[in-house]
Amino acid sequence: MKTLILRVECPIVQIREIIFTLIAVRSLIRSAKDFTDEMNKILLSAIVGLITLSFMQGAEKQNQPEAGRPAPDFSLTTSDGSQVSLKDYRGKWVVLYFYPKDFTSGCTMEARNFQRDLAKYQDADAVILGVSVDTAQSHKDFCAKEGLNFKLLADPDAKV
Repeated sequence: MKTLILRVECPIVQIREIIFTLIAVRSLIRSAKDFTDEMNKILLSAIVGLITLSFMQGAEKQNQPEAGRPAPDFSLTTSDGSQVSLKDYRGKWVVLYFYPKDFTSGCTMEARNFQRDLAKYQDADAVILGVSVDTAQSHKDFCAKEGLNFKLLADPDAKV
């Protein structure tokens, strides 16, 4: 930064006005710098978010079966410790839903709604299977607390 020294010969009133103007300009420059810094942070966050989203979408496209195609078979542990495979339900309708975590408000509400409508699904010869990365013990506790009478499958390694 360069310093400019000027010899100014003018009345005190003008010097005061010049000083106030310089202070106001300095304040505006600082505000603009703060605004620029904040905008740079927002822009950087947006770029990182978009890159992350594109990677996630690419990963999802690779792992998801094509629409209209049968789901690939898998085996997971239920809350009672037994193994369940998708092929065990061949010929039946299967409602396979994935949720993030036991005992969270949104997931609890979703599970309660499935439990509330369970008779309708059974009348249609449909089975409900819930899958999350929680452990079988967590599923057992969740089913007991919420009175769930359908199977929750443990996928702690997020393979399915």
